[in-house]
Parts: sequence; structure tokens; C-alpha cells
Amino acid sequence: MTALPAPRTPDPMAAPALDWGVLGTGWIAERFIASVRRHTRQRFTAVASRNAARAEEFAARHGITRGYGSYEELVAAADVDVVYVATEHTAHLACARLALEAGKHASWSRSRSA
Repeated sequence: MTALPAPRTPDPMAAPALDWGVLGTGWIAERFIASVRRHTRQRFTAVASRNAARAEEFAARHGITRGYGSYEELVAAADVDVVYVATEHTAHLACARLALEAGKHASWSRSRSA
């Protein structure tokens, strides 16, 4: 064999675009949004924080349509298809459960040290 086979990984730009909501407004949320936007066609339509002003400021800074002052409001939004949990690790389970119980898909990152 003189060459590796062609990759079978689908092109992320070919995936259907979904409307994402983000729970949390910290450093990880910023990095996640930047990376997803750089490599896919996904859209961010909402962000939530326990502080409405912080959520609205984050939304404005990142070109996101709405900022919510509670996680419950975001998971109830009809135009959010999937929720990214960007809260502190100790809140991941509760936030993921909240999203799933609202009928949303949920995603989060696992700490590399875990």
C-alpha cells in the first residue's frame, strides 16, 4: 500500500443546519461557538445565563438572537433544536437533564482531566 485510503468522515459543512441554544456564557461557550461557526453551518439562536443582563450582553457580542435569564426559558424555546451545556461541570447533569426533559437534544464537553 502506497497511500492511506480516503477519509470516510462526512464533511461538517454538508450537515443540516440546526438552531442551537447555549446554557452558560463563559469561556467555554465562547470557544465552542467560535469553533462551530468556523467549521459548520450551524446557527446559534439563543443563550441563557442565571443573569439576564449577562445573557443579553453575550448574545449581542456574539450575534445571537436572544439572551435568556434562565435555563428553563431557553429549553422551552420552540426554535431551539439542540442545547449545548457550557455551565460549570458540577451543573452539567442538571442542565442536560433539563434540556432532555424539554425534548431537546443536548451536548456538552467532558473535561480532559476526567
